[in-house]
Amino acid sequence: MDKWPEQIVIGGVTYNVEYMPHRDEIDDGGNDCALWGQVSHYKHYIRVWVGHGDETQEPIELFDTLLHELLHVAFSQNPAMRRLLVEDDAEETLITCLGRVLSDTLTRNEIVLLPKVAIQKESQP
Repeated sequence: MDKWPEQIVIGGVTYNVEYMPHRDEIDDGGNDCALWGQVSHYKHYIRVWVGHGDETQEPIELFDTLLHELLHVAFSQNPAMRRLLVEDDAEETLITCLGRVLSDTLTRNEIVLLPKVAIQKESQP
């Protein structure tokens, strides 16, 4: 991969990928919380925190967050997968575990080659 994608097609649905310099800009639900990433199944976007200045994320951290959000989309598109989860936070726990293992495995074995540099975003005053 030469650069970070601006769009990703998942299950036939195109999601725009937005890279955000500030974590508090990710949440569009008005919860005023600092997230690493967020997916909107209705507006078809994925937002990922990239950081800025000294807080810029490493490529593997970006990939891990993006993969995490992609797994959320996969679960939302497959009701059978959701029925397997009994507890309220089971989806988040499962996706976090799967995402980290997949991220490490895919990059360590060079199945996915990440850009050498992180995305550089300037902080807006």
